[in-house]
Amino acid sequence: MNVLKFMRTYVLDAGIINVDRKRLFMIKIKIAEMLGKHKMTRKKLAELIKVRPNTIGDLYNESIRRLDLQTLDKICELFDCKIEDIIEYVSEEE
Repeated sequence: MNVLKFMRTYVLDAGIINVDRKRLFMIKIKIAEMLGKHKMTRKKLAELIKVRPNTIGDLYNESIRRLDLQTLDKICELFDCKIEDIIEYVSEEE
């Protein structure tokens, strides 16, 4: 059986199975919460801060591997928020 491991999902030959295993990342990205709070779409956010929609999609789905400081700065400026409103460190105990 061919198994490829991605974050919290395992891809098998037969399909995709979500499993509740130990988290690979301790950083939570809260873009989905911010978009909901401000009633804004991912597409609109991408347009306003002039980034690719895929970048916002990756942030929204928490599948991004590297965070660009300029992007975070633009998001904070747009939403008039602090960096901790967008990203959060979650300890292993939580």
